[in-house]
Amino acid sequence: MKNGALLLFCVLFFRITLAQTITTGAINATNCAGSNIAVPYTTTGSFTVGNIFTAQLSDASGSFASPVNIGSITSVASGTINAQIPFTTPTGLGYRIRVVGLTPVITGAQNTSNITINTTLNSSVSISSSVSVANICSSTSITFTATPVNGGSSPVYTWKKNGITVGANSSSYTNATWADNDSVQCLMTSNATCPLPSTTWSNKFIISLDNPTSDSWKQKSDLGYIQPNGPVARRIAVGFSIGSKGYVGTGYDGTSYKNDFWEYDPATNVWTQKANFGGTALSGAVGFSIG
Repeated sequence: MKNGALLLFCVLFFRITLAQTITTGAINATNCAGSNIAVPYTTTGSFTVGNIFTAQLSDASGSFASPVNIGSITSVASGTINAQIPFTTPTGLGYRIRVVGLTPVITGAQNTSNITINTTLNSSVSISSSVSVANICSSTSITFTATPVNGGSSPVYTWKKNGITVGANSSSYTNATWADNDSVQCLMTSNATCPLPSTTWSNKFIISLDNPTSDSWKQKSDLGYIQPNGPVARRIAVGFSIGSKGYVGTGYDGTSYKNDFWEYDPATNVWTQKANFGGTALSGAVGFSIG
């Protein structure tokens, strides 16, 4: 009788042990290194209270010779493990995931299809300006250009002026209406494979107006002609502009007629002497510009 009871117990225990299985469910087919991933699993049979189910990642060829634990849950029943793929995982097309139990020790069946994991790319964007944004006029035309890093084939650009969306989805933004302390910044959304972050801000430009008070004059740097006692005023000189720079030359300083010429750069507020006028010194000349 005792032998029969023992045999029945062994048979039942053996059947229960055989019935304990773990099957890994469907996994998202394409993932990024460092991303979170849900690992569903289904169990049969009984597991001991306090049992831990652990999700394991294979290598890129699907081998579990050196599995990497990517998440776990304390449970005795079917469920989902919230796992994370390590940031250091190399790019590969043949990864698999399985779930193992602790008590009893059960190695579950891996998922049934290959998983692609792509390396995470650090994305960023910087913007530059076509001219200096310091000490400009309120009507100065400035073009800002965005330079992306890992932006993908078609990044989305959102330009912000004082935090308000302006311009179009373009890598450049041009504006010619400014107030003092206006700001310009660009928000880029990358469509690269596995960008981190997917949306990133550029550096910010702050506009500084040369004379923020409207309908008023502001003295600039004196003409660079230097006498022992400092700059000497001249009259009946000629002036004109080419591009963003101004030019003044010739004239009469109260003592002699001049044939020198000077270039003024408003971006730096600096006068630079240029080649002298090719003719004789004079005053009251007529100036014009081409281009």
